[in-house]
Amino acid sequence: MTNLCREAALGPIRSIPFDKMETITPDQVRPIQLADFEQALLQVRASVSHKDLELYTQWNQTYGSFGL
Repeated sequence: MTNLCREAALGPIRSIPFDKMETITPDQVRPIQLADFEQALLQVRASVSHKDLELYTQWNQTYGSFGL
């Protein structure tokens, strides 16, 4: 999740034309948009494999306190 948010946060920076990088002010950088998260989803890989996620879910059902 952290990597996804970090990647999405770079979306506005990446949309700045290279020749404007040195002169743009922070208030001229656009806000993060849903499209940035959608693009980030295409770039970021899961940090936990599907198999590991199944193991964590099984462990939680047996020993955990989270209601999944």
